[in-house]
Amino acid sequence: MAVEILIVDDDPLIRQTLHQQLVALGYSPHVAEDRRSAEQQLARQEFALVILDLALPDTSGLALLKHWQEAGTSLPTIMISGTATIPDAVEALKLGAADFLVKPVDMFLLEATLKRVLAAQALRSENTRLKQLTRGGRVDFLGDSPCIRELLAQAERVAATEQTVLVEGETGTGKQVLARWIHARSGRADEPLLAVNCAAITETLFESELFGHEKGAFTGAGERKPGKLELVGRGTLFLDEVGELPLLCQAKLLTAVEDRVFERVGGTRQMRFEGRIIAATNRILSQEIGKGGFRRDLYYRLSAFAMRLPALREHADDIPLYIGQALERCRRQYGRTFEPPDDNTLRQLKANSWPGNVRELYHHVERIALLTDGPRIPRSLWLSFPTEPESEPTDIPTGDLRTAMTGFKRKYIQRVLARCGGNQTEAARQLGIERTHLNHLLAEYDGRR
Repeated sequence: MAVEILIVDDDPLIRQTLHQQLVALGYSPHVAEDRRSAEQQLARQEFALVILDLALPDTSGLALLKHWQEAGTSLPTIMISGTATIPDAVEALKLGAADFLVKPVDMFLLEATLKRVLAAQALRSENTRLKQLTRGGRVDFLGDSPCIRELLAQAERVAATEQTVLVEGETGTGKQVLARWIHARSGRADEPLLAVNCAAITETLFESELFGHEKGAFTGAGERKPGKLELVGRGTLFLDEVGELPLLCQAKLLTAVEDRVFERVGGTRQMRFEGRIIAATNRILSQEIGKGGFRRDLYYRLSAFAMRLPALREHADDIPLYIGQALERCRRQYGRTFEPPDDNTLRQLKANSWPGNVRELYHHVERIALLTDGPRIPRSLWLSFPTEPESEPTDIPTGDLRTAMTGFKRKYIQRVLARCGGNQTEAARQLGIERTHLNHLLAEYDGRR
């Protein structure tokens, strides 16, 4: 859909010329000859931008611009004039004009100015939207067990600082909720919180997503696009599942984190990153470093303040709180009330392993609430835990039984040896065989390769 632009000028030739130029540039122009007709059109529809003449028959462009400013109208405005002085231009910019052009307006200059002003307005609108998403409301992290209280005490301390935070924990433990909790209690609470799902970004799109790109930087880059590092401003950038980033992407992220500067893809101007980073992962990154899956230098940068979120089985006493919150959500969603489980059922719920942690518990409560009219949920439903499908082994050997057993023994011995760091004496002890027997087997398997 074409961008709607309002031209306000009392000269019919100027109106016609500008109208033709904007149509040629792909915009949808509308014209007004004075303040009265301009305000009538502004009342009828929304415009992305106004091109406003300095001198109008019923007012001055500066007076109209001041009126819009006092009324709180944040419509981007480009002032034009054939007789303006430098003080006029300065005054227009003070009153909020995006630019000041001299008549007759050069078409190429007009095109460049429109693109720049509209792009800046789009960026401001996006930042406003992101701020609204992260404002307004207290962010709570539910839990009253000792380990959660200790966790929140640490989070309260780090929230008041500018430290980069790394949150480690199993899937479903609430890492993103904790990131929002920290952001809401930081000095950046009025700035946006932007989340990036690192597991969902392909290596080819990583730079564009994080750093942005210039028009024509690659095939399909029809317009300039700001990246997350730019959009977040002074807010908080939440890197979810950072352990899933490919090594090449980790190197590029390290540069931005370490030097606090970046460039858009296809650009040459260095831009400063002024935000804060909170990263999260369900992997143990210190182990991933040993496997070659994560950069040591990036780990040290991200883990300036590291926190571990406990699994739900480690604070099962909080399960009644989570069930209560989930039932309240169901009451609002389904329009009926539900009773909590009795003490015996609750004990069994606490004893469940909950591999999906708090997220799995919430989904379980929502599922069983949907299956009953309430208010009482049968015990059988409370305890109807979904069973995970057994995964099919991927390393089933082929051939006859003797060949399959030999293949299994060889792989098992290799795994035990790796676990023992290559120490054959310790491996033999764990396997329950003599060291000489282990040497014999290893020599036999080597000879079969």
